[in-house]
Amino acid sequence: MLTNNYIYNKHELDSYHHEINENYTNLLILFKEQKTTEDKLNHLIQFTIINRLQILDLNCSSLFNSSIRKDNISYARDCTEISMHLNSFYFHLSGIIDNLAWYLEYSLNLLNIKIGGSKNKNKIGLQKKRNQDFLEELKIKNIDLYNLIIEYQEWFIELNEKRDPVAHRKPIYIPPTVMLNDIKQFKPVAYLDDKFIFIIDSLVNDNEKLYQLCKGIVRIIKNENIK
Repeated sequence: MLTNNYIYNKHELDSYHHEINENYTNLLILFKEQKTTEDKLNHLIQFTIINRLQILDLNCSSLFNSSIRKDNISYARDCTEISMHLNSFYFHLSGIIDNLAWYLEYSLNLLNIKIGGSKNKNKIGLQKKRNQDFLEELKIKNIDLYNLIIEYQEWFIELNEKRDPVAHRKPIYIPPTVMLNDIKQFKPVAYLDDKFIFIIDSLVNDNEKLYQLCKGIVRIIKNENIK
């Protein structure tokens, strides 16, 4: 059931958008400043992580700047535009979590030590249930990184619930929504597998989690390299 907790006015939307955009700018600077002699790591940062961050930033900006602000989203194209960016956002958000696992692999040489080779690529990831060997090696190599990743396990599960249906079954659906009252407050909602996704809450929460996770990983890796 929808509640007033999910009502937003223009000022709130502008504030959320500004903060999210600023966080992406900071993350792009953070990764662009990474200096390494490892070719695989450089390639991952420049052509994968940075590229995904730019796509995610564009998805969020498009959601905050375009159809989501209209007083009455009544046309199929408007709903499709929001759906396109929201589905893209969760697809690439899940993707960058995998990329961060490879960032750790290339930075710390975790699984290559014991199992080596490309045949074990599926073992590299940040989810405890799926990537136990990888996380056990991370725990041995750097307990601070391990503890950081463990803090986000519940969030990873939540992302799976949004991303997996999008990738394998059906996209997030955006129903027509209407202006709630004469002071132009909005309640943008999406549906996935008969569940509500409150678009603004989801964007704010998931972007903040990504921002803190990336900052934490890079900070600890920097300290590791200084030792």
